[in-house]
Amino acid sequence: MKHLVVIPLAFVVALCVGCGSDDDNKDTGGGSAVDAAVAADGGSSATDSGSAAADSGSTASDSGSAATDTGAGKPDSGGHGGAPKAPTTYKFTSVSEKGPGCYSGPPTHKCDCAVAEADCKGTWTDTCPCGPSSVSHGGQTARHVLIAEMKTYLTDLTAEIKKDPDTYGKGGVVKDGINFFFLFDASVAGDQPFKLSTTPETMQKTWNDLSAPNLKGKIAGNDAKGQHKEWKTEDTLQGWKLWAAGDLKTPEGLYNKWVGMIDDLAVSHAKGEAPQDPAGKDITKVFVNSAGHDLQQLLQKYLLGAIAFSQGADDYLDDDTDGKGLKCDNTKPYTKGDKTYPYTALEHAWDEGKGYFGSSDDYNDYTDDELAGKSDTKKNYFDTDGDGKIDLKTEYNFGHCLNAAKRDRGSQADSKTDYSKAIFDAFLQGRFIISSAKGALSADAAKDLAAQRDIIVSNWEKAIAATVVHYINDVLADMATIGTDTYSFYDHAKHWGELKGFGLSFQFSRFSPMKDDFVKFHDLVGDAPVLGTASADDQAAYIKALKDARALLGKAYGFADKNVENW
Repeated sequence: MKHLVVIPLAFVVALCVGCGSDDDNKDTGGGSAVDAAVAADGGSSATDSGSAAADSGSTASDSGSAATDTGAGKPDSGGHGGAPKAPTTYKFTSVSEKGPGCYSGPPTHKCDCAVAEADCKGTWTDTCPCGPSSVSHGGQTARHVLIAEMKTYLTDLTAEIKKDPDTYGKGGVVKDGINFFFLFDASVAGDQPFKLSTTPETMQKTWNDLSAPNLKGKIAGNDAKGQHKEWKTEDTLQGWKLWAAGDLKTPEGLYNKWVGMIDDLAVSHAKGEAPQDPAGKDITKVFVNSAGHDLQQLLQKYLLGAIAFSQGADDYLDDDTDGKGLKCDNTKPYTKGDKTYPYTALEHAWDEGKGYFGSSDDYNDYTDDELAGKSDTKKNYFDTDGDGKIDLKTEYNFGHCLNAAKRDRGSQADSKTDYSKAIFDAFLQGRFIISSAKGALSADAAKDLAAQRDIIVSNWEKAIAATVVHYINDVLADMATIGTDTYSFYDHAKHWGELKGFGLSFQFSRFSPMKDDFVKFHDLVGDAPVLGTASADDQAAYIKALKDARALLGKAYGFADKNVENW
């Protein structure tokens, strides 16, 4: 659940002696040039209607052991007693000086340093931080959009094949279409518009407006420095056994395997040779095969793990490699060529981890209903600054951050979780620790930062695991209707694809509590759903296997039994 914090007028003074770390350095950050107000000790907080605090849960240790099911709880001020707490929105600036400006007050906690005092609609103050934003994760936002656009491409594909079967019947066309996103080349397509739309309209219209990365360069193994496994070594990737001769058994190899399967299906559909479902009817969705693989869901959910979670947990937030993640420099501005950036390498690494989680800058101001798409008044985005546009870098929620809120929303009244708030609070607190250091972190500050990382990675993975539990429950419900008029083959395939795709994510974090049981879990889940064509005994055996897999997750992550049964 989200909690809207009411805070007094005090400001973070963050000296960001900037640095960047990867391909989105040209993005100097989104949002207005303003630092958020910080809560003084003892500041009161008001919860959103219907929300329940879950502040009593313990955090996971560095070994990845499970915390209690109530989430990691609200991080404190970093272990320094009366020290100020982090801001409530993800706004950090690159100057130490304060100046006159107009403070908006809650919920946005912004300063406008350009407005005249006579025109100030809020509170005029001499303590506004008025430098440029030191937050930059345009590359991560762009990759979220690339993954979303790939899914949209597959949604539209069946209709496109019907329009032009001759073209799609040649083979390779769909593979190239999907690889447009995976291998994205800004020199060729940077000025092209993307399809993602909002109301009001998005601030960014083309790929170059976001940043210009691709997905290939960041899938596990292709950005190898700092990864806890040699992912390019065959058979390091686990959880999938349906390989053919010549398949490369790596994270990128699995992507290529599934893309090839979709391309083959597209050719079959174009030639009027669609595969059939268990009832003997032609399958109408080009990304679904007769085995029950929904390859759209498998691809999207897998990429969120093999790219977003892998990069977040095993790269930008890790501390096992010098010069990477939490071991980045925090003492000087980052320079690349003749350009200097308004953040340090450590600030930027932390921000990129937040970017892969996918949350907006004011994530805590959303309710779980809103993030779950169950609100009529607010969606997974909001024009927070009132400029009539949605900034995808700061005002839109992507990927795993949405599922964290969905699982919080679906947790039972006496076993509430708050993974979403625990994660975002820790991102805020961690960034505050980094910015407040004004240079190299002390040993205590580094320890405090690692503690916030533990909260993030533990609760992020718990949210993924809870989502896998959710889809196990959906598959069990689907199987219960086999042979009835209410059974849906497409729902069954979709739910299993989401279960399997998300379930492959656990291997991409060295902190995972599923390390010892990962192979066992996927042996139970298998490589395809068990459909109505299977015998009654085989269906019963698979139902038991899914329940056993669900129990493994419940034990590993410390989930309450009621949540495991009802998510």
